Amino acid sequence: MKVFNISGTIGDTYAACCKLNDLKEPIKIFHIQPYPQFNNIIRKIYALIPNIIEVNILNTDDYSKFDPKIPMIDAHCKRHPVDPDYIKMNFFPNFEFESNEKFNFEFPYIVLQPKAGRTEQLREMRLKTVKKIIKNSKYKVVLVGTSKKYENVDNCINLINKTTLFEALNIIKNSRYFIGLFGIMTMVALSHRINCNYIYNDDLEMKAMIYNMPWEKYSHKKISLEDYLKSGYSIRRKIKTLFFEFLNIILKMRHRISIKNLFQPLKVLSILNNDNQNPRIRLILNFFMEEKK
Repeated sequence: MKVFNISGTIGDTYAACCKLNDLKEPIKIFHIQPYPQFNNIIRKIYALIPNIIEVNILNTDDYSKFDPKIPMIDAHCKRHPVDPDYIKMNFFPNFEFESNEKFNFEFPYIVLQPKAGRTEQLREMRLKTVKKIIKNSKYKVVLVGTSKKYENVDNCINLINKTTLFEALNIIKNSRYFIGLFGIMTMVALSHRINCNYIYNDDLEMKAMIYNMPWEKYSHKKISLEDYLKSGYSIRRKIKTLFFEFLNIILKMRHRISIKNLFQPLKVLSILNNDNQNPRIRLILNFFMEEKK
């Protein structure tokens, strides 16, 4: 039996499965991630590999909880020093997803995913972007995802909040083209050789998942989240977006930013500046610097 430590959420789990796909031995997983609401989906993703016989999930972001004697698998496509020598990324696995006859659409069609990830404020497309894509498409567009914001978008096959994740993945697997935000849906499209346009978080993500690797061939157009957010938003919308993202970052960094510091903006910005490799923090800092100019 092979036993591994793995961390990350839904997309990370799929990438890890691509690395585990070619192993023949029974596999046991110890998985750490802080969001209990993702546990069932993560288990279902691991179930794509029949020889994974046990999955133990610990909901924390304290990676010291891992047993250091158990080998780690990095949940990125690029080979990582922690990966055991016998682990090799399978970029094009033949995974089977849950299907539903009512979602068997006549080919060709495009799948559009306007929202992804946990952060409500930033990981989404503007409505006008979604409507423009639908209007300009020469193929029918299938809209998938979970945000109520897009439930009333028309002139497309609107499946917002109407499919399970795996039903949506099966729709993507059989599509002509995929447009969305980088995450598990994009990974599934790329791993089934579906051409993609997508919004990604930052270059670090692309270096770990796309650049100089087989999936890059199917990544036709890419735009960073930072560049997308800087284009088209009004000042009012940008301030609102940044305010909620600022609160989100403060919560994540609460062990470093005290309540007393919250009333000292310069102190907070100084702490954030030390973490300016985080694209969301960099977005906030750049906004303040641009407005100051």
